[in-house]
Amino acid sequence: MLSALFEQPTTVVEIGESISGSYCGRLLRQLGANVIKVEPEGGSPLRNAAPYLDLPSGGHLSATYFALNDGKTVVTADADTSAGRQAIGDLLRDQADIVVMSGELSLWSRRGLAPADVLTLAPKAVIGRSTLFGDIGPYVDIVGGELQAQALGGLMNMVGEPPREPLRMGGYQAQYSTGFALLDGFALGLYQRERTGRGCSFSTSVIETVTHIEWKGAVSYQADHKIVTRGSDGAPAILRAKDGFFAFFYRPDDWERVLTIMDDDRLRDPRFETQKGRDENRPALLEILNDSAGRLPKRELYHRTQAGKMTTGYTATMSDLLESEQYTARDFFETIDVPGLGQGRLPGAPWRVAASQPAAPAADEALNTVGG
Repeated sequence: MLSALFEQPTTVVEIGESISGSYCGRLLRQLGANVIKVEPEGGSPLRNAAPYLDLPSGGHLSATYFALNDGKTVVTADADTSAGRQAIGDLLRDQADIVVMSGELSLWSRRGLAPADVLTLAPKAVIGRSTLFGDIGPYVDIVGGELQAQALGGLMNMVGEPPREPLRMGGYQAQYSTGFALLDGFALGLYQRERTGRGCSFSTSVIETVTHIEWKGAVSYQADHKIVTRGSDGAPAILRAKDGFFAFFYRPDDWERVLTIMDDDRLRDPRFETQKGRDENRPALLEILNDSAGRLPKRELYHRTQAGKMTTGYTATMSDLLESEQYTARDFFETIDVPGLGQGRLPGAPWRVAASQPAAPAADEALNTVGG
């Protein structure tokens, strides 16, 4: 029921510090909500998160902080002081429709601002809270971050080239995914509030979100007790194209297409005739594929393989993304004002809200739209 945000003014209060909570607040702002971010005295720790934008007047601006909080109203109140808790309580009582919280239940209980306390102040508020490991269990008090979440959630087991060590995905992928998990919870909470007229609360954790992202390993094990690892079943490879990197994946049935596209007689070596042989000789195969890919620009490789219905993609730089015909056609990036630096661009909302219901498909089109 996130569409409810467009039917009447909706205020979101964001308290606590996490990238997942800040990102969820950004998504809610992009849906049209008025988002108020509460920071402690001295500012959010995210103001010091890299990477940085150098300001002409000296100093720097955290690009991470600015991207997550552009368009929000920022107020200062320290939840660890009585005056700060009073200010937060007044803010929640007077304005909160949705409350985005970050941190363990024990922390907010000590502050007198646990979800149950918030519902006393704002009975119709929908409260969503994110933590790293949750509120119970042996990991609750472990200090960690993005690296630990990706590792303990199983995601890193799938990323990297065998037999090398696993790789961490760049940026804050686990935290951002948890922001989407929070958004899902708010959709359910708003639906419940519409049905009952009462507020509610829920929580999620980064490590649980990561385990949901790594769905392939669990499904494969449940199906046939097979443990999927990096490099199994003709796994993806990162090739070095003429002008960048290329994500290359082929199914065994694609091998004849690979031979045609790469046009390298060395790939016709008897060692590579079967998938078993290609797996057993993977280092030699990758060396040849790298040589072959290096003769072609990454976008040409992409279009050639996509024409063959292969699952591939070139590794886009930020410049590639900003110049992409696909993103341009969808008017995806939004222009914003960056204090002291002029204008910049940020990714727009990852959805589009239809202004009206689309026309019903013609009878001969209806079957093609089911599930699509």
